[in-house]
Amino acid sequence: MSPVRPVDLRISNSGTSFHNPNMFRKKFLRRKPARPLESSGPPAPHLASTSISSDDAFGPMGLTLLHAPVDEPLIDFIFVHSLGGGSRKAWSKTSSLDHFWPQKWLPHEPWCERVRIHTYGYSSDWTKRKADVCNIHDFGKGLLAALSTSLELSTTKTTIVLVGHSMGGLVIKKAYILARENIAYQSLASRIHTIYFLATPHRGSDSAEVLNNVLSIAGLSHAYIPDLKRGSLSNQIINDTFRQYVNDIRIVSFYETRETAIGPLFRALVVPYESAVLGYNTEMQVPMDADHRSICKFESRNDPNYRSLAVNFGYTVGSILEYLHHSKKEEREQQLHALQTYLSISNTPEDDLLSFRDPHIPGTCHWFTSSDRFSRWENISAGSPTILWVCGQPGGGKSVLAGHIIDRLQRNTEPCSYFFFKGGNNLKAEFGTCLRSLAYQMALHDSEILDALLSMCQEPVWTDKDDVRSLWRRLFERGIISGRPSNQRHYWVIDAIDECASDSSSIAFVIDKLRDSTGLRVFITSRESSEIRTYLRALPTQDGQVDCIQLSPSDTLLDIHSLIQRKMEKWGIGEEKDRAALAAKILEKSNGSFLWTSLVLERMAFVYGSEQLSEVLDETPPEMEALYHNILSSMSRILVGKDLAKAILAWATCSIRPLTTDELSEALHLDMKAKLENLRGNISTLCGQLVCIDANGQVRMVHETAREFLLGKLGTGLESEFAVDSMAAHTRIACACLGALTDRRMRPPRTTRRTTELHITGFLHYACEAFWDHLALSNVSSGDLRNLVRKFLKANILTWIEVVAQRQDLSALTRASKNLEAYLSASHMVRSPLSDEDQVMHSWAADLTHIAAKFSDALAACPDAIHWVLPPFWPTNSAIYKAASPGRRFTIRGFSYRQWDDRLVSLNYYRDQTITAICHGNDLFAVAFRTGIITLYTASACQEYLVLKHEEPVQHVEFDSTTSLLASAGRKHLRLWDVSTGKQVHTFDLALPLMRIAFDGNKLLAPTHARHIAAWDLESGSPLPDSPWRDSTSENGRQGPIPCAVSISPGHRMMAVAYQGPPITLWDMDEASFYGRCGKGSLDSMTGPYLAYDLLLNPNEDIPRLAVAYADGDIMLLEPFRNEVVACFQANCHTLASTPDGRLLASADCCGTIQVYDFEALHIVYRIKSAECNIKGLAFSGDGLRLLDIRNTQCNVWEPVALLKRLRMDRTTIEISPTSGSNEVVTDDHSVNITALFIHPRGKFAVCGKEDGSVVLYNVNTAEAVRTLYKSPCFVRMLAWREEGQTLVCVNGANAVKAWRLNKPSDDDDWNIEQTLIDTYVDCRTALTRIHIHRGSPKFVMSSRGADFCWNIDTQQEEARLTAERCGMLRAWTDHPISPDHLICFDGAVARIFACRDWSQTTAVAIPTTCGFGRPELHIKDIYPCPDGRLLIEFADHEGHQETRDMVLVDPSLYTPAAPAMEAQEDEKHPTLTDEQAPPLDDGEGMSLGQLLTAEAPLLVTYDELLERVVHVIGVDSDRFIFVDVDSWVCSAKLAPTVADKLDLYTWVSSRFTADFAREFGYPARSKAVTDGVREALSNAAATCYRHFWVPRNWFQQNSRVLGGYVQSALYPEEGCGGAVVFVRHDRVVVAKNALDFAHWVPPGLDNGLWKREWVVRGK
Repeated sequence: MSPVRPVDLRISNSGTSFHNPNMFRKKFLRRKPARPLESSGPPAPHLASTSISSDDAFGPMGLTLLHAPVDEPLIDFIFVHSLGGGSRKAWSKTSSLDHFWPQKWLPHEPWCERVRIHTYGYSSDWTKRKADVCNIHDFGKGLLAALSTSLELSTTKTTIVLVGHSMGGLVIKKAYILARENIAYQSLASRIHTIYFLATPHRGSDSAEVLNNVLSIAGLSHAYIPDLKRGSLSNQIINDTFRQYVNDIRIVSFYETRETAIGPLFRALVVPYESAVLGYNTEMQVPMDADHRSICKFESRNDPNYRSLAVNFGYTVGSILEYLHHSKKEEREQQLHALQTYLSISNTPEDDLLSFRDPHIPGTCHWFTSSDRFSRWENISAGSPTILWVCGQPGGGKSVLAGHIIDRLQRNTEPCSYFFFKGGNNLKAEFGTCLRSLAYQMALHDSEILDALLSMCQEPVWTDKDDVRSLWRRLFERGIISGRPSNQRHYWVIDAIDECASDSSSIAFVIDKLRDSTGLRVFITSRESSEIRTYLRALPTQDGQVDCIQLSPSDTLLDIHSLIQRKMEKWGIGEEKDRAALAAKILEKSNGSFLWTSLVLERMAFVYGSEQLSEVLDETPPEMEALYHNILSSMSRILVGKDLAKAILAWATCSIRPLTTDELSEALHLDMKAKLENLRGNISTLCGQLVCIDANGQVRMVHETAREFLLGKLGTGLESEFAVDSMAAHTRIACACLGALTDRRMRPPRTTRRTTELHITGFLHYACEAFWDHLALSNVSSGDLRNLVRKFLKANILTWIEVVAQRQDLSALTRASKNLEAYLSASHMVRSPLSDEDQVMHSWAADLTHIAAKFSDALAACPDAIHWVLPPFWPTNSAIYKAASPGRRFTIRGFSYRQWDDRLVSLNYYRDQTITAICHGNDLFAVAFRTGIITLYTASACQEYLVLKHEEPVQHVEFDSTTSLLASAGRKHLRLWDVSTGKQVHTFDLALPLMRIAFDGNKLLAPTHARHIAAWDLESGSPLPDSPWRDSTSENGRQGPIPCAVSISPGHRMMAVAYQGPPITLWDMDEASFYGRCGKGSLDSMTGPYLAYDLLLNPNEDIPRLAVAYADGDIMLLEPFRNEVVACFQANCHTLASTPDGRLLASADCCGTIQVYDFEALHIVYRIKSAECNIKGLAFSGDGLRLLDIRNTQCNVWEPVALLKRLRMDRTTIEISPTSGSNEVVTDDHSVNITALFIHPRGKFAVCGKEDGSVVLYNVNTAEAVRTLYKSPCFVRMLAWREEGQTLVCVNGANAVKAWRLNKPSDDDDWNIEQTLIDTYVDCRTALTRIHIHRGSPKFVMSSRGADFCWNIDTQQEEARLTAERCGMLRAWTDHPISPDHLICFDGAVARIFACRDWSQTTAVAIPTTCGFGRPELHIKDIYPCPDGRLLIEFADHEGHQETRDMVLVDPSLYTPAAPAMEAQEDEKHPTLTDEQAPPLDDGEGMSLGQLLTAEAPLLVTYDELLERVVHVIGVDSDRFIFVDVDSWVCSAKLAPTVADKLDLYTWVSSRFTADFAREFGYPARSKAVTDGVREALSNAAATCYRHFWVPRNWFQQNSRVLGGYVQSALYPEEGCGGAVVFVRHDRVVVAKNALDFAHWVPPGLDNGLWKREWVVRGK
């Protein structure tokens, strides 16, 4: 049988309280035995027994102990045998000990855990020959004597149960009578609870008469046998006397029901029923299916008779336990009442614990109790701390944590005492009260402590019960600790000790005493007040006896979330998503405060509706206000440091984000002009109950309600010296921020090479981030602040922009602009807005917005470009232009403007990125392309935010204004995106293309050409049934005309549908019914037909308007629900858009004109005229201040000042003409594009050919047009120059060729035409596309797709016409770099070498097809001769975009003409080289370090890794080439590393790669690291480049090559001079002077850990 937990029935030494006996009976009396009853088995492990020798069949005389439990016994069972039996024989069926059931079976019964078992033996063997004079009276006296003198019985106060068989029952009766009659045995008699009679002959037995006769015949005499005869006088006397005492005991009589065999022939009932029972009312009579012998002897534990007897025994034990329970309870209550009086305990500690158990949720606080520090404290062992002290913010769940630990200890049956301090309750605020309560609770757990304290109650009156030292000495040193074993464990939990009103010295006295207690463990919680902080610092924590833990708000977030979930389960809030959203909001606002969360949840349980829930969430519970008032009251008692406390509260309350301790320390140094050595300690000491430091070292308010409390936002305000004035706080913070921003660290660099790196750390980082927000909320009357703002704008603002750009978030510039405008608007209340100072600040506000929009890409790529390369692109009258560094060398000639225009930015795209759709959301706008790409941009800075892949041409995009969802639709699929994560949420297949998509609550709607509205559920992602619409109520579903345009208005809940011919249909979406018709058209088709390009229902339900753009050129404004025309006039527009509020309407026509109207009256507000046509779509921003348009591969963002002013005005009806009163903007788009450009090799001048056929001379220094040299009837296609003879050759679009000799009479005169040399027309089927003039002769070549035309300038004759071997393919000519008498013609993958003398081909060289030469879809775009004779060849597509697709650097030895070949005859066949014969490209793999460094460059150098960046090559300078990259930067890169470059690189790598560096990356030797470093650096050298300056994308014409060139410089960028770059900007020439002066190194995109760090270091 398995061990059974002991049942403690009294206050034992262990302190365990006894259990309810009713529960005991339910637990044990109704269950099956744990072990099969056939075998008694060994003694249970929790039992102890005394064995009787197996040789003694009868058993010993007297009282014998058979079994004693391990725990203290509470009940004694005593078995008394019958006539002729023995103390063992009477209870055993056989001589085997296994049948001795009182010893072998009973101890295993579950009720026998606290029962001791005895057997009593006396001389009753009637078979003895010796006469016996003892009778029943004598045997009773013997039993009484044995009981009274038993050591076991006399030393305990157990309850006694007597069990007698036959005559043994009479002996028991007599002994009980004698005990009751003798005062000496009264206590023993009172302990007898129950007597069991087993077949006891209370009235005698006939068998005794027979036995007495037989013994008389035999001459034997036993005095006790006559006492057993029926009618015996002795029996009568016993019965009469026993009846007097029967009411004080319980009697159970078992009687036999079977006859006993007496001899071989006779059977009879030895004790019949009438003799076996007493007949008392209180007697319990139980029949037993047994004879006189088997009534107490059994076969096994399964014997029914044994089970019946055992169950009755168990019932008796249960009754005794119940009796003991009540008696002990009464005694205990009396003792505890006396102790409560003595200790002055007014209420029980359980009352406080219940209040903190309520918010506890199962599973919470596990994060703390599972920690190592708590486990060390809980598991009492050597070296573990005695005191665990937890500090945290007010309301942070410390008391809940304390309650959880108390529950945990109690569940583990650990003795635990606790006390909860309450500052507002005098009875709960004294430490003396705490000690008395703890002593009382310890007495509850430990009887020895109880006895010790009760003994003190008898002492003289105790008067100093509140003195802590007296309490400790009297209660603990004398009573509790003295004599208590050192290893006996006990736990104390003391909560909120900071609210204790006693002096700290008393607390320190007790804590010091507790530290030396080995068996006691103390858990303390407190806020981190100044007193607590001081005391904790004074504790000697080095000995490990005290462990202090600081809680942060993040520690309790999971527990608070569990509390919220459990409470909300009982609420009737609708859907799961609503509950989840509310729970998330509560958790966010909790900031780790259990108190606030509990109070709010309690109030929410009694309100209904989302509005009421929001009100409760936004309000501060009154209990929190009381807490904060108490905290401020304690802070007011601070003697030193109040000013610092006020400053900390101001910063913590009003900072835009939490500051770290380092940041705040630096901020306070600027604010208070004092250096703080220990800010963390100061915060904890001065205002630690309102301000906390979280796990990340950030200074926070303990809760948002504390912030509102200090700001006086709760009720009538706050009257306290620590109250925070919001405006004053923001002003002081703004001044401190400006103090950091005007520091010398923020000064702009003086040169393009900074002497020190710009590292923004500490408070300066916060100042850069949050200054403008504080400025908007500050006091505009502060003169100090205004002076600091002026100083900052004048000196360091460009560095601030650089810092913002480094963070890759240019939207901060837009926010700064808005905040500056807000500050200026507020300042107009106290000063004139027309002052020069205000005008400068207004200029800065406009500048910041434009910088963010126009230059975000440039700044993101190169933040320090703000100082050097961007200023030339700013308006000269702008404030930012005037603040730029005067020492910059980089300038732009031919481009300048005085003011910002209304176009914020023009986004231009390359490589077949045709825009198909656009939409604007709250913070983002989306541009969709035919390629399936959707690019998202930030609305504030027009900065790329995210790229989505729809995987098919996109037709529609739409934002949901209430969520972060974006819908995109193509022909086959509709996709739903979450733009906050960039993940696709749902995908839907489409059967038909959609006409429009619109969000409608939780649904997405999309009308189709099949006259159905498709719909999808946004939450489940499942399609909803299609909803058809009809044109009239009488149509009855008949198929009608196909719709051509549709508009949905969520505000009006209407849909408008236009057709070709019939009027516009209005469909009620709520009723799903036809509403009416309006607009042009007729049902009988007698008028029209009318086609609507687009229509738009006003989204504002308060503005009943419908705008329609008709194909006949009319724009019509309707009141659709009355079918009234409000306005109509010619506008020739084809697309419409509206602001979200419905106030403005925009239209665009095919000529590039955008007009903005008042949507209510169709009055023109704003007009944009642009030469760029084909506007495909329009979109307004959410605030209506910006307008976007898309035109083929261009997206423009407009922010008209007129719209801003209009939205600020009161809207009134203005009676003006529909076409008057508008603000018209004419963009600076080109009028006559430049189509060809030639730049003099030495930069003397430039010549441009234009669309109108004019040839114009430009001054390169000024970028101004000097004069028009010539005007032809067709556009100029090509220009070429021959320096010798100063000849200019011009080819126009009609293949007309002109050649002039130019002349410059003097240095003061300009170039002009001196003589026309050639004036001819080349007759060929295709256009002339290339021209090349040989620099060593007067000959030049013009090429078309079919032939090459060889001319001589001097003879003015065509000398040869070479037919192309590959028809339709373009060829490229260039001078031979080695032989001045030869030219090279690149024809596909073959380089053909021609002699200039007679245009004969001397040889042909096959070029390896590993580069652009082997790609038939490419052609040579340009050839750039290099100073060392190599040729840089640029490739582009045959058709379409002329962006660079490949580049190769060719060594001249690859195509050196052989001497015999030069003299070969014209008809001689020249050998060619195959790809296999071409020299291989050596990549250096397998070479030693020496070979790697000294190896010459390969014959063909490719730029595969750099090609991703190159858009157009514009020139070669010395050992590098200049190009425009994909980010619109002019960059340069090395042509190929020379031996000198590689040796320099080796030197640099060797200096960087130390032995420690090599070991860090796992290299066994430094030499191996250096070798791999050089090899990797060389392999990535072609991928590195330098950025020099940025060019606006809209300067370049899409789908065509960049017209530009580079005027070479002999100096490197590092030496301070960068040459000049000439660009064509539409109809102008722009010259960038000192173009390469600024150089920003761009490292290769390496992921290798070896270079990931070092490339950046080198670049800097």
